[in-house]
Amino acid sequence: MPRISAGVRWPREREKRTLLEPLHRIAKALLPKLDVSQQNLLYYASLANFYTVHDLRHLKSEQTYLYLLCYAWQRYRQFTDNLVDAMAFHMKQLEDESSAVAKQSLNAVQGQHRQEKPAGSGACCCSMSMTRSPMPRHSATVRQRAYKIMPKELCKTRDKRMSVKPASKLALHWQAVDGLAERIRRHLRPLYAALDFSSVTPR
Repeated sequence: MPRISAGVRWPREREKRTLLEPLHRIAKALLPKLDVSQQNLLYYASLANFYTVHDLRHLKSEQTYLYLLCYAWQRYRQFTDNLVDAMAFHMKQLEDESSAVAKQSLNAVQGQHRQEKPAGSGACCCSMSMTRSPMPRHSATVRQRAYKIMPKELCKTRDKRMSVKPASKLALHWQAVDGLAERIRRHLRPLYAALDFSSVTPR
């Protein structure tokens, strides 16, 4: 679960991360040159959080700058982790919802198709209602009898529907995703814009 309430606190997290970004760039470039270990880096960051502003002002300036740089580096990483958690939360939520909607739509389409699939004389009706080729006389007789069971217009309507290929599961899934476009723009677009994606494996 995300460490933040997705959709509630993450915009504020993004703002804080943006504010710290210049300091993080400086810390990222300077701290390796100072040969500060990972353990000491976290320790100095905790001191910057522990001391009051008054205390920091009365320390040696170099010491204060070091603590603040470590703090900026650590907090920037924490905000980044929070945004990644928020993105994962929204991605999972939207994926689950779009899959559920697509499954529900597929079941509805399949159920409607089964209900409209004619049988017996109705099958003859629907199989012949849309053809334009000449038919044997006995076929025409069967069709006329079928129309007594199923009205001609209803038969033509069902035949037209059956001639259309049902939407695939994948197509229904993307239709569901399109229905969530506003939420995707509201929640995911700012996160993707704020985060920098890279890979350790070159392509």
